[in-house]
Amino acid sequence: MESYAVYTNHIPGCMMRGVGNSQFNFIFGRMIDGIAESLNMDPVDLAVKNFTHSWGTVPDKSLQAVLAAGASRIGWVEKRHKPGEGPVFEGTKRRGVGFSMHPGWHAEWQEERRGQVQVKMTLYPDGTVTLDAPTVETGTGSNTCNVLGCAEALGFLGIHPEQISWVGTIDTDSGMRDCVQTDSAVSFLQSEVMVVAAKEMKQKLLALAAPVLEVPADQLDIHNGVISGAGKTITVQELLWKGDLVPLSVFVSRRPSTTKTGVPYIASFAEVEVDTATGRTQVLKLVIINDCGTVMYASGAEAQQIGGQVMALGEALTEEIIYDPVHGVPLNFNFIDYKIPTILDMPPVEPVLLEIWRGDGEYGACGIGEGTLTCTPRAVANAVYNAIGVRVDELPISSDRVLKALGII
Repeated sequence: MESYAVYTNHIPGCMMRGVGNSQFNFIFGRMIDGIAESLNMDPVDLAVKNFTHSWGTVPDKSLQAVLAAGASRIGWVEKRHKPGEGPVFEGTKRRGVGFSMHPGWHAEWQEERRGQVQVKMTLYPDGTVTLDAPTVETGTGSNTCNVLGCAEALGFLGIHPEQISWVGTIDTDSGMRDCVQTDSAVSFLQSEVMVVAAKEMKQKLLALAAPVLEVPADQLDIHNGVISGAGKTITVQELLWKGDLVPLSVFVSRRPSTTKTGVPYIASFAEVEVDTATGRTQVLKLVIINDCGTVMYASGAEAQQIGGQVMALGEALTEEIIYDPVHGVPLNFNFIDYKIPTILDMPPVEPVLLEIWRGDGEYGACGIGEGTLTCTPRAVANAVYNAIGVRVDELPISSDRVLKALGII
């Protein structure tokens, strides 16, 4: 495959969710669907037989699980038919199903450029904790995920998430170094550093308790906020109250792991209804499946999946800048004429989170944010082909493009 960069009078492209991935997948998913048709194979079977992640071995359990979950939820076996030969509804409407999968990506090059990932934890005598991690909440839920990760790492204290306060000092003069909000990696990279910080916090507490209990630190342990050893015990709060009430702080800065990072397998399955009289394409259902390793924040991850489908449907069906063919001026440079899907435009979306693949981090988590958008435009396009029997390989799949493909206009 060869690609070329050219300068035009069009508005230049810029960073967006999963930049470049949905464009690649629009070609990749078309290739899988087309080759399967030429071989008289089910494209799901073709994908399972021929694609695996560079981290895994064939047959890849992650890919099999992702595709099986999507196929069962969309009704793949029951609803799929030969292109254009399905049942007709209301005289002119045809339905079809389609899917696209993505082998994910490994972000070793990105992690090498991050530098240090940093975190600071402070434990107070009243048992509360402040967490200072220089990540910017961009709507992904990373702050909540980091608080949950902090509570997990400090589990030996018996602490709950509501006892943790997020500081997040973002100041280039005095704050810590941000680990970069990119590569669908913020939460699991930050959580790795929290685990290291929590271990250091534990060792500091044991060192403080040793002279108080008159027991060597290596003979002590902490469970549910109680330090014990050699038949003696003291709570962490009692220990800190015995001191001068100075909070106990730990700061950690380290380079992230560069293995098994990024996003594992992803797939989208779509069911559509196409009106062959008007060219209108309506998506009836979407299923988005992510194998993201250990799920750290389930409701946040599902929100990522659903939000990704809103953006993906805009890319697939409505979003397009129209230019004056003579002067090259954008004609719909506003949010009235540039159609972004609203809640009224969205079909039922079924998010599916799997925990097959295990990443290299402390919790085995991988990324999810960008991957939720990647496969849906091609899944919709393949479903349109299954419905009407002709390809529409240009986005968005507008009514006029459908009618042109059908030879009506």
